[in-house]
Amino acid sequence: QRISWDEALDMVAEEFTKAKAKYGPESLDFIRGAFKGGLQDGYLTRLANAFGCPNIASMAPVCYVPRANAAVITHGFVPVPDYEFPPSCIVVWGANMAETRIGEHEYTMRALQEGARLMVIDPRRTELAKRADLWVQPRPGSDLALALGMINVKINERLFEEDFIRNWTVGFEELKAHVQAYSPKAVEEITWVKASMIEEAARFYATNRPACIQWGNALDHNLNSFQTGRALSILRAITGNLGIPGGEVQCSPPGILPITSPEFDLRDMISPEDRQKRISAKSGLFPLAYYALPQDIVKAILEGNPYPLRVAYLQDGNILLSYPNAKETYRALKEVDFLVVADLFMTPSAALADIVLPVGTYLEFDNIVAPPYYPVVQVQQKVAQVGECRSDYDIVKGLADRLDLG
Repeated sequence: QRISWDEALDMVAEEFTKAKAKYGPESLDFIRGAFKGGLQDGYLTRLANAFGCPNIASMAPVCYVPRANAAVITHGFVPVPDYEFPPSCIVVWGANMAETRIGEHEYTMRALQEGARLMVIDPRRTELAKRADLWVQPRPGSDLALALGMINVKINERLFEEDFIRNWTVGFEELKAHVQAYSPKAVEEITWVKASMIEEAARFYATNRPACIQWGNALDHNLNSFQTGRALSILRAITGNLGIPGGEVQCSPPGILPITSPEFDLRDMISPEDRQKRISAKSGLFPLAYYALPQDIVKAILEGNPYPLRVAYLQDGNILLSYPNAKETYRALKEVDFLVVADLFMTPSAALADIVLPVGTYLEFDNIVAPPYYPVVQVQQKVAQVGECRSDYDIVKGLADRLDLG
């Protein structure tokens, strides 16, 4: 049934308020889907925190965050390729940049035109793989073993930067002992990549400096994603490609608050005690995060453990497709008392909703992209708004006003 925007937002705000009054703010769940790159992605988290709800789920466990946290834990920052120098070698690992990361692809192509060599590590023959100097095809999900095998070759053939190891690292001897179990021959059994190719890949990256690694979401979509990120971070570091021109560097923070900052998302509006009420808080998984994990959200709805979730708001995501165990996710979406979906498409998840809020594309609105590790980018509206679609910001702002949080 088609209703007006005012009716829809009034109804959503009313259901939020009723659930909070009867069961507490933790009875709601705010689920963020696809990251579209701008400030609008962060406003739903901001609304949840202002509302007092600790249950915020997102695409983070399978999109960038495992890699980013791995890099921070390993060497203190998330490295960014320095294309201004430019690099002599580019390793594209699990990223289909020609079709999914157009901006970075343009920088890559420019560096290749200036003479950089290219290694692509991907099971699929992507557009970049077709023009690579070296294409490595690992068995899907075996990236961690491949990285450890390359570290093994670098250490045993002394293809590492000794000054960097001596002055800037701890635990090198322990690393050396650990990777002895990952000889190229042993890794061949795991990855289906010939031992000779593993050795060639390690030498290719080590001897063509400065070099950078463009890693992609494929690494986050597999098992051991955090440890895979750690292994690639170590690979960068021992080869001496951190903090050098043409290698990988630490960018200055953007000139405005990134959407991941506490000041922007208002996470401090929830006390540490109330934050511990969130789903997943006691699971021990992903302790660096302050949000709920997808599998725990589904379990809480179906089993009421640690408490039942009554209302769910899903922004820009089809969790029937992207969450594990589609059958259980389907049951969970049917089980909640009230489901709201804000999306560009009438997805299978949206088809189960009580209220569907149509969202416009990023091309229909002005926006600001302010990720935590890159400069600020302004996005200007390119096409006229289609129909009655609204931006994520306008929708969240409309709800915030109705909840006296505007």
